[in-house]
Amino acid sequence: MNPQAIAHHLDDEIIWDFVCHKLEFGENLIVRTHISLCAECAKTLAVFEAAGGELLNDINGIEMNDDALDLALARIELKDVEIPKAKPSKSEAFGFDLPATLSGIEIKNRHFLGPNVWIAPIEEGKNKSQTYLLWIKGGQDILPHTHTKREMTLVLSGGFKDGDNSYNAGDFVVCDDSISHAPIMLADEDCLCLVYQDGPIKPQTILGHLLKPFARI
Repeated sequence: MNPQAIAHHLDDEIIWDFVCHKLEFGENLIVRTHISLCAECAKTLAVFEAAGGELLNDINGIEMNDDALDLALARIELKDVEIPKAKPSKSEAFGFDLPATLSGIEIKNRHFLGPNVWIAPIEEGKNKSQTYLLWIKGGQDILPHTHTKREMTLVLSGGFKDGDNSYNAGDFVVCDDSISHAPIMLADEDCLCLVYQDGPIKPQTILGHLLKPFARI
């Protein structure tokens, strides 16, 4: 995967929450996987981690000002920050090479929603969040739906088109209940995504409602 080809990145708020350890297991897994593939987001992470150190140095037992983070960032020179390098793929599942961040992660047996779609849940200990690998055959479209809460998706292989946007390997996207969509997989390659959702999807067709119990998402 060429990190320079990545067009859709993590926003600053998500990276800061990652630095502050505020993300759930599945969110954390997706964010650190994207960062391992994306030089731009790795650089932002390095800056934020350095900013966190600056903030700690400024603590004198009093409440921080609202602009404390901005002031800390302004004092950091990017050239002095060590940028983490992307890691090579070291893991494999269902015939796909996976990023090193997924090495050692427990991936359950996949279940098929039909000949063109399968899901393989990911778990860690007692964690019950909805985190999974999602495979969809190239050219397949997804039934119209929206979301009850936040969903994060990281494309690992292939890609899809969603409205005016196209997402390819390494791209990251967030959806919530404000978005109604029906993504279409790009025709030239099957699509594999790493997905986290903190609430079930809401189908918008009769067929979608009928299939939802089988999807278990």
